[in-house]
Amino acid sequence: MRTWNTTNDTWNSATYTWNEVALIAEAAAVASGGGTAALQNWKKEKKKKLVKLIFRYKGVDYESSKEVTNYKITVEDVQLLTEDVKAKIATITF
Repeated sequence: MRTWNTTNDTWNSATYTWNEVALIAEAAAVASGGGTAALQNWKKEKKKKLVKLIFRYKGVDYESSKEVTNYKITVEDVQLLTEDVKAKIATITF
């Protein structure tokens, strides 16, 4: 039987943290219930973190740009992140 100590070290090279995965999952739930409009009504701090993840996924340098306050998070953005997370999790072996 595998344990955290004996499983392969794929998690050491993971693209997303558990907190980021939880945020993406929450965004997916919000998007499925209310679409893009519901995402726009999210708390500012959560939106900022999600935008940062979207930019990272798209290869945009978020850190060196001015703080983004007017980026409209779309359901498609959340779907891209969700599919990327699912693909990464599917490659983890125990």
